[in-house]
Amino acid sequence: FAENLAVDRLELTRGNLAAQRQSIEQVLGISYNLLKFQMGYPVTEPIALETSLDEAIGSARLDDLVDDADFDPRVRPEYTTLEAADSLNAIDLQRIRAGYYPSLTAGAGISRQLQRNDLFDGDEADWIPSSFIGATLSVPIFDGFTKQAQRQRALARQDKTRVQIAQFDQQARLALANARGSLRNARLAVRLREEAIALAEEIYRVSQVKFREGVGSSLEVNQAQSDLYAAQDALTQALYDLAVAYTDYEDALGQL
Repeated sequence: FAENLAVDRLELTRGNLAAQRQSIEQVLGISYNLLKFQMGYPVTEPIALETSLDEAIGSARLDDLVDDADFDPRVRPEYTTLEAADSLNAIDLQRIRAGYYPSLTAGAGISRQLQRNDLFDGDEADWIPSSFIGATLSVPIFDGFTKQAQRQRALARQDKTRVQIAQFDQQARLALANARGSLRNARLAVRLREEAIALAEEIYRVSQVKFREGVGSSLEVNQAQSDLYAAQDALTQALYDLAVAYTDYEDALGQL
């Protein structure tokens, strides 16, 4: 009776694992479709990852971490966008200042015309040339303080952009520090889960030996097996958290 109960429990565990595997395969297909959609890639076309999970996990566990002193926020694409906005603000200020300068425009032209009763009669009047040359000087005197208001708004935009650059510098360093801390914690969690699996495997082995020798119960074996499965599941979650933490860390470095 005890042996039949153990077999039934194994069958139940096997069925649960099969259901979980099918669910994971469905989630994997949905994740691929979501990735294609976010990339603008045709959903019907196949796609494959160039880096395996083992390689990604290996990099997440072994890569050296960048110190704050070696980090330059200017590598982040957001910083480049803010710098471009600051450059555009400077150009806008130059344009407004140029409106205070006098402007001189010059023009010239030359032409000729022909007036005849008979177009092909050479005895009539010949071509009559004409030309002109001129220049216009404009001196701004008063525009109702329009340019002054434009200049003040442009200066305000420039100050705002430079404040945003300074804030982003601090935010980028803070994001890197947080991502680095999360990555360290994720690495530690993986090591602890691996140690827990080693201990659970040893307990499961000992319980099997005791059961075969008649000094242990099937309940003890089943409990040890359940603990081993739980430890393996916890390790899988820890590895996933490690991959996510490493992705956030690379994002904070501006490497994505």
